[in-house]
Amino acid sequence: MTENRKKTKRQKQQKERASIRPGELFLVRLGGLFLLLGAVAVAAYWAQQKLRDPSLLPVQSVVLDGDFLHTERDELQQVVARAIRGGYFTLDVREIQSAVRELPWVAGATVRRVWPDTLVVSVIEHQPFARWGDKRLISDQGVVFAPATIDPFNGLAQLAGDDEQAKEVLRQYRYVSKSVENLARVERINQNRRGGWTFWLDNGPRIELGTEELPRRLVRVTHFLKRLGEQAAAVEVIDARYSGGVAVKVKQQALENPEQPEESQA
Repeated sequence: MTENRKKTKRQKQQKERASIRPGELFLVRLGGLFLLLGAVAVAAYWAQQKLRDPSLLPVQSVVLDGDFLHTERDELQQVVARAIRGGYFTLDVREIQSAVRELPWVAGATVRRVWPDTLVVSVIEHQPFARWGDKRLISDQGVVFAPATIDPFNGLAQLAGDDEQAKEVLRQYRYVSKSVENLARVERINQNRRGGWTFWLDNGPRIELGTEELPRRLVRVTHFLKRLGEQAAAVEVIDARYSGGVAVKVKQQALENPEQPEESQA
């Protein structure tokens, strides 16, 4: 009797399942899928809102990495602290990088998170190559920057020109210095607004190269400097802006000595 009842019940359930049409079954399953997706979306939204909470996992420590020869660690720490807004997940790494790169000696900076509450700030400093004008420096990469003072670097050569041409000025300085390295040291080089080049040597003369045929003119200058030897100290200007030679102007105090070269063309 009991077994017959169970059999009848199973048959009834099978008939009920069989009475559900395929289209209705699809809708039931689709509804279940939407319910599942809705639950996932709600959970994701809740998690996102929690992660946006600035009080969640606040940054507890900042590690500074780099060779700090000119940048003050305390100043860098203060800049980073002011730029941190939010917790571990919400802070803007790019904003912190930009703030650090505003420091005059910083050539590059990277910021990365370290779980669960640490920031690592890596800094690369400019390598000063020469003075740029009277109050700034130029790096070995041709970047002009303005530290608080350039007094410790007064012994470096002085370069000058438009800031937009800084890399070209640096390139020409290296080229000219290499050309005369066995004769003298280039103390200054300048590119004027018309593109003309002038440089000064530590043994006296100012050299005018102009804007054209710079390699040829520089060759004429170096040959003439070799001929002058120690007498170069008595020369004020060597002007190479001539097609066949150079013009020379002797310093006023050297005119009394007949053995020194007078203003002439060579």
